[in-house]
Amino acid sequence: IASKVGLPEIIVQKAIRIISKIPDSETGPSPMGIAAALLSLVSNGTKYSVTRRQLAEAAEMNPQTIGNSEKRLKKAFKKYKIKQS
Repeated sequence: IASKVGLPEIIVQKAIRIISKIPDSETGPSPMGIAAALLSLVSNGTKYSVTRRQLAEAAEMNPQTIGNSEKRLKKAFKKYKIKQS
């Protein structure tokens, strides 16, 4: 997904570090949705920011799925005291 929307390796590595801190049981049923949502959250506010629509097209899914996954991740960030930046 990251390569399809032009995100650099630094964003991908940051996303991997964050997701490794969250138990699988907290991420939900859609791995692609979680990956796209995490890339959205990690890239947001950087010069590499991408839209949900761009990520949805790259992942071949609905932007709403990514939005739902973002909400799930934000709850997990709070629960496990994870900083997304």
